[in-house]
Amino acid sequence: MKHSISIILILTSTLWCAPNDANLSTVDTLVTRVLETHPKLSASRMQIKASKSGVDAAKWGYYPTPSLDLGGGKNSSTLARLEQPLWAGGRIDATYNISLSKQRESEVALDENAYTLIDSLLQTLQNLTQARGRVRAITEGQKQLDDFNAMLNRRIEAGVSSLADEELIKARLAQINTDLTIAKIAERTACSQLRLITSQSDLSCTLDADRTPSPDTQRTSEEMIAQMLKTHPSMLKSTIQIQTAEYEKNKAKAVLWPTIALRAEYQKGSVYTSYGTENSIIYLSAQMTPGAGLSSLSGIEASEATIQQLKFNKLTLEQDLTQSLLRDIDDHRSALDRVQGTTLSIDASQKVLESYARLFLAGKRQWLDLVNSSREVTQNRISLEDLLATATISTYRLKLKTGELIAPIGKPQ
Repeated sequence: MKHSISIILILTSTLWCAPNDANLSTVDTLVTRVLETHPKLSASRMQIKASKSGVDAAKWGYYPTPSLDLGGGKNSSTLARLEQPLWAGGRIDATYNISLSKQRESEVALDENAYTLIDSLLQTLQNLTQARGRVRAITEGQKQLDDFNAMLNRRIEAGVSSLADEELIKARLAQINTDLTIAKIAERTACSQLRLITSQSDLSCTLDADRTPSPDTQRTSEEMIAQMLKTHPSMLKSTIQIQTAEYEKNKAKAVLWPTIALRAEYQKGSVYTSYGTENSIIYLSAQMTPGAGLSSLSGIEASEATIQQLKFNKLTLEQDLTQSLLRDIDDHRSALDRVQGTTLSIDASQKVLESYARLFLAGKRQWLDLVNSSREVTQNRISLEDLLATATISTYRLKLKTGELIAPIGKPQ
């Protein structure tokens, strides 16, 4: 009971609560492990390298392009050319900006994958903490029923209790044993999932988050939503995709303009004449390839439609993320408030159980009343364990969604 009273004293109605620093490193260690070892993030890092190569390739569009044309047959010719683009209607800039934007998108995609993995890690930790808490609560209830069963056997031997009461306690023991088996299976499953996501097959799974949340800082829902929309990798990725589409539209528009370039050519021989010729020339060239019919205009319209679609997708994403965060805030606050009430319920139901036990021995209560009261105590303990797991892990989940649990890892240093 002292433990229950201490929980009541440290819990308040504040929205934002964090686990004690004593166990914070436990979660941090697991987070670091996932970020360093998970193959999904390794694949994302390789994608960043590929996108950087694309940026380097696009950068060469600003430099001269050499070419060599060799002709053979009865007559031979050699044509060497160096072409330096001077103006391309924005095509080169758009191509380079697109590659830069795609590189940034791949960097944010790494953060997005990291976010998803850590969210899965937190859910696994919640499942593990909840299952382990249920095992504790059910084990206590099982021990209590075993004590009652031993007491009942003595009473039956003394001839003061009936065999019908024995059948009842056997049925309740069978049920609680089944509940305990299910809880232990859930614990082992969560442990296996934790080992898988951390790529650590020998993880003991004895790590447990602090189950006594303490007040930290109080923040409004509006502040947390604003912080989330500012830092969430999916929102950043959506913004970058809109920028990429803008550059794609600029590239489509550039098709309507000629490309002006400075050319330097050296020609020796000709496939059309039998006598030797040798010429060198430097000149300006203008080349335009608008496409067939109005296909270029159609491409511009398609680009504009894509931009509008991405903007609507971003608004939809913003609404979905906001609703998800509000649910997490509500779950967090509700769990904290209900922990206090459930702790009081445990104290009250335990006192009722003790009273029923005395009254049963005095012949003023039925055996069914005593067994039902024991089940109520166990159910309250299970509810408390579930609420503590939710209250604790939801703290980390809120920190994750507001960009405080992990720092961006895709941004170049």
